[in-house]
Amino acid sequence: MLWRRTMSLRVAILEDNNEDFENACLFISEWSQERGINTAIIRFTDDQILKTFTEDKFDILFADIDLDHTGSGFIICRELRELGYHNSLVFLTNNRDYALKGYDVSAAGYILKPLSHDSLSGVMKRAIDTQLGNFYYINDRSHITQIAFDDIVCIAKSAHYIHICTTTGQTYNERTSLSGVLAKLPSQFVQCHKSSIINIRHVEHIRGNNAYMSNGRSLLIGRSYLSSVRKCISGAKKNHPASA
Repeated sequence: MLWRRTMSLRVAILEDNNEDFENACLFISEWSQERGINTAIIRFTDDQILKTFTEDKFDILFADIDLDHTGSGFIICRELRELGYHNSLVFLTNNRDYALKGYDVSAAGYILKPLSHDSLSGVMKRAIDTQLGNFYYINDRSHITQIAFDDIVCIAKSAHYIHICTTTGQTYNERTSLSGVLAKLPSQFVQCHKSSIINIRHVEHIRGNNAYMSNGRSLLIGRSYLSSVRKCISGAKKNHPASA
């Protein structure tokens, strides 16, 4: 599946302090705009969030632990987990000691107040990564292109760009490094040359130092990469044996 969309992110903030809420909104909005992501922010100040909750309504929830100076934020989040909220939960707090309580509700982390752009960036990225699922994304500021991993046959590099070849015959270009791309890919991808990556699920066969792909293309396997390519393909066959 290949398609283009503007990514959307749903963020809930459980915070009764107006200044802290406004700061969080500012930093989240700036972070989203820099990446071309449409982010909807909704605010809750008390347990009203429980009354309006539907399963996984939010991609990420920022919650003030010490709501009303009573610690009720933690209690509300625990009840949300019991109701079926499975997405990212991050606590906001003035007190480091509260951070330990986060383990009880599988919190992704905590951020000490006052909030900052840098402190929010990490947790926002983790929320995005969770949303990505089985896709590779190219962000060119104006929009995001989503490509299913299984639709990627191979990736080649020339100059400052990488070229993603897909099963439809369409090629997508991105200005980035090959190592940067490889770090975002699952184990079905392996580097076969200093300038190329292959999807082992699309390897028809290997002959000599060449990998013959499902799209009819052949790619040279560098001498130093041949062993790891063969090992990767062999491991895939053991984990997914052919049907009798």
